[in-house]
Amino acid sequence: MPVLFLEKKVAELIESKFATLGITVLILINAVTLGLETNNELSAQFGNVLNWIDRTILIIFSIEIALKFYAYRLGFFSSGWNIFDLLIVAIAWMPTNGALSVLRTL
Repeated sequence: MPVLFLEKKVAELIESKFATLGITVLILINAVTLGLETNNELSAQFGNVLNWIDRTILIIFSIEIALKFYAYRLGFFSSGWNIFDLLIVAIAWMPTNGALSVLRTL
């Protein structure tokens, strides 16, 4: 199987309606969990679960970016949304204290 064929199939997969819907749902779930983490009482009671959900979603987002890099190579950077996603995911991997922690909510 030629590499270009595989790259095209990966691009079709990550741009499919199913994948786009899945990522959108994960973004919404992640927003809710980040919001719940701001409540001290809920965070104390469910912090481990919220952290697990957050990390799992972050891993999925990272895989999505890696697949886009594979499929589009340097063309990845021709989309402002791809650059935005890359920056947000990179920030999310940083420690969650300090000024950058606010950017994670994006």
